[in-house]
Amino acid sequence: MNKRITITSFLLVVLLSSVSAQFKVVEKSAKKAPVWYQKMVEDYLIVSAHEPTLEAAQAACLQEVKKQIIQAVAQNITFAESSNMNQKLENDEITEFVDTYSSSTDVKAATVPFVQGISLSKVEEFYWEKLQDKKTKQVYYDYSIKYPFTRLELKKLVKDFETRDKKYEAQLVELENHLNEIESLEDIQASILKIDPLDEYFFDSMRKKRVSSLRQSYKQLYNMISIQGNTTRFGEYECHLVLQGNPIAISTMPKLKSNCASQLAARSEDGGKTIRILYDAADCLETEENFVEATFRLNNKPVSHKFYIDVKGQKMTVMPEGKVYLTAEAETDSTLTNVKVRMTLNSRYANSFTVQNIALEVPGLVNTLIKNDINVPYQGVGTYVFETTAEGDWKRAPINAYRIAFIKGSMEIRNDQSGEVSRIQINLPYVANWK
Repeated sequence: MNKRITITSFLLVVLLSSVSAQFKVVEKSAKKAPVWYQKMVEDYLIVSAHEPTLEAAQAACLQEVKKQIIQAVAQNITFAESSNMNQKLENDEITEFVDTYSSSTDVKAATVPFVQGISLSKVEEFYWEKLQDKKTKQVYYDYSIKYPFTRLELKKLVKDFETRDKKYEAQLVELENHLNEIESLEDIQASILKIDPLDEYFFDSMRKKRVSSLRQSYKQLYNMISIQGNTTRFGEYECHLVLQGNPIAISTMPKLKSNCASQLAARSEDGGKTIRILYDAADCLETEENFVEATFRLNNKPVSHKFYIDVKGQKMTVMPEGKVYLTAEAETDSTLTNVKVRMTLNSRYANSFTVQNIALEVPGLVNTLIKNDINVPYQGVGTYVFETTAEGDWKRAPINAYRIAFIKGSMEIRNDQSGEVSRIQINLPYVANWK
């Protein structure tokens, strides 16, 4: 630091010598210049400025003091990085650091303690000369100050800065770890708000990139939230916001609407992790597609969840769709062995159900393909893949070359809420692995 101040002082002497022939002194703050004027003094910063007004010269001196102190701090600080090793600022980083913290308008500069502490009140001595340009008669001021700045003070400023830096680094690590520990929808936005001060503070590119990536990761959490639910009993439905397989709380209730139900209401349970929706389905008709739609706001965007109302509290609507895929484990000209059946089931109602048995009329088989005691459960609304295997040998029959490749049959399902068993008709195209 002393070497740099010496160079600064030397350049100042050259500058003042070059302009002395152009200006004449018309006024001084003292009859004789002080002994420290235009010299280097241990434990002090000696800085000068040449400006049109006394006030401007004072401000310029103060700014130069600020810049020199910040540069001294920058050359001595260490800061934490992601590898938990201490890192020194390099040349370009020192320049950026000094430019940032010496700015009179930068947010960072306004909040750093060692920048805030620099003021004219700490100037120990000053000396100024009022100069007049011999040709233009314009007036200028050469203003010099003696500002105390000891090695002990530098050491303290460096320590204070590093302590502050470690605090922000710890906050960044905590937010990174918290990314997989979200407990509520509001927790996401609160975490994003905590990231903003870190983005303002960090001066090194490595941690600024970490902050930017972390903010984006938190914002992406909104797109990862799903809404899941099921009917608990007739007139009640509960739903959950689920993030990464875990329910999260929400403090605001959804907006509800229905094409038939009345007295719609939502209430929070389990600390906001369960939203219970109540409705009166007295005006809902069995012949209509009755539903309630709950609209939540996630990151200020509406996200809807619709569930269907079983008017009787027991009706099931499960529709086989797509194609039926048949795979025989072995085949001969006369038999097929262990035929696997796979198809898609689309449940449009919230009630859980269980597939009990299936019977299929398969072109090319003498007997009906039957599988009993399947007892595979499914949960409410959704699209499911149903699979079962009809064990045994199934006798083959000649097939008309111009047959239509459709399977007819039925499936029996049990409503897990009411216990009622319903028969669903099947009439779908099929694909088989035999000739």
